[in-house]
Amino acid sequence: MGRPKLYSTKEERLAAARKRSQEHYYRNQESISLARRTRYTTLKSTGPPTRAASAKRRKTSLSDEEHKVKNRLKSQRYYERNKSNIRQKRQARRSAANAAHVSYVPAMYTLTVHIDTNTHQHLYNFRYESTHSGPAFNSWEQHSSYLAEQISSALGHASIDVFLEKVAVCYLTGKDSEALGQAYEPFEELKRRVWDHQHVILNRFGAGAPLRETMAMVSNLDLIIDLASDMIAYNLGHGYDGFLDYYEKGYLQYQRVYDLVPSDLDL
Repeated sequence: MGRPKLYSTKEERLAAARKRSQEHYYRNQESISLARRTRYTTLKSTGPPTRAASAKRRKTSLSDEEHKVKNRLKSQRYYERNKSNIRQKRQARRSAANAAHVSYVPAMYTLTVHIDTNTHQHLYNFRYESTHSGPAFNSWEQHSSYLAEQISSALGHASIDVFLEKVAVCYLTGKDSEALGQAYEPFEELKRRVWDHQHVILNRFGAGAPLRETMAMVSNLDLIIDLASDMIAYNLGHGYDGFLDYYEKGYLQYQRVYDLVPSDLDL
């Protein structure tokens, strides 16, 4: 059976060390005092040691180029010592990367050719086939259609130019600047949702996934946001009168983009 511990905490050990040091001093007080007086007298007569004599030899600092050379040599020596392990790790990483690349090809297109008996033309039909288990590609198409319907609903089921014209007329007739901001806000959220949906498609189907529809939605949303932001910025910079003047002259950005003629407003 081992000897039991005297101290269980760091504080107890420090307290015991202080007590032993104190007892040692009291037992040898005369010799300790004599040694300290002798040292003091010697230092007083000869003076303290100079900084140059007491300082340790310092290493000279290396330049950046010398550091690079030194690190290259260290890397070479390390490579020579561990050449086999390094090569095995590199080969394992390459194999894992190649396997991931092969497994990431999730889908393919199949081409079917038909001949129209009336026009004798070749009709090409591309069909997307998923090689993954899980929801079919139709579910993503349905969500794309849902987002397109949400954008159309935010536009009031009108074209972009008609929607922006309604927003401008609503502001000019009601003189309510909040109408511009309220018309702008929904499209920022819709753009974020379309981006998220597009990323889901890419992560699910990989390279070659058909993103034409979602990219067209993003492009339209960017256009709406830019043109609506231009109206908001011009209203903030020039006020109602400046906005009305530009509207009547057809100088607003959406009017120039769509070549619109100002409405005949009785303002």
